[in-house]
Amino acid sequence: KSKKSGWWKVAFYNGSGWVDPKYLTSVTAMPSAKYKAIKKLPVYAKAKSSSKYLGTLKTNKKVRIVKKSNSWVQINLSGHYGWVQAKYLRKV
Repeated sequence: KSKKSGWWKVAFYNGSGWVDPKYLTSVTAMPSAKYKAIKKLPVYAKAKSSSKYLGTLKTNKKVRIVKKSNSWVQINLSGHYGWVQAKYLRKV
């Protein structure tokens, strides 16, 4: 986080911007550890297999977990976001 004239710089999806901190709340960050896929995985736009298919995560590809929702995790792979089933990821 950076500060400029009372505003904070924040990162989101594929960009960044400045925001007045009165609009921010504190949250617990996900661990920054990397995980790898133990098999080829479909990646979806939402945490359900009926949502839009975004592509495939290759076996042994390393990703970072952004957040969890039941048995699904949102991943960040080089600035791209999607959802995969958590049971097919292992901590590196």
